[in-house]
Amino acid sequence: MTALALVIARRVDEDIAMNSSGKNAPLLRRFGWREGLILVLSAVIAVMAWRMDVQARERSDLSDRLLRETQAHALTKLQLNTVEFRAANRVLATDVRRDDLDKRIVEQAKRAEQLEAEAEDLRQRLIRETNCVTPKSIRNAEGL
Repeated sequence: MTALALVIARRVDEDIAMNSSGKNAPLLRRFGWREGLILVLSAVIAVMAWRMDVQARERSDLSDRLLRETQAHALTKLQLNTVEFRAANRVLATDVRRDDLDKRIVEQAKRAEQLEAEAEDLRQRLIRETNCVTPKSIRNAEGL
């Protein structure tokens, strides 16, 4: 825009120097296609600069929105992973407890059988030591 103002000012100075009356008629005649082209190009450049500024602001806004959505997506995915981890942890803990409980039940059943056998052995030993005759001892002796 300053170049256009300099061109016009120079033309005005030339016209005033050539025309002692100071009329503007020669100035209008000398404002030709070059000056018009400069004026149009200056207007086009100004409009393009304005459009580029608007597009840069829109791009910045879209970039900010995308960043916020990406952060929200990452946070949601992290929360979902946390929930899945907790659920899997509960299932695993339940399975481990159930397996541990099953093992203990089997161990207790074996221990109960051992204690029963020991009790029977002790009873048989006590019967032999006391020479006590019971119907069961008679049956055991006869092989029934």
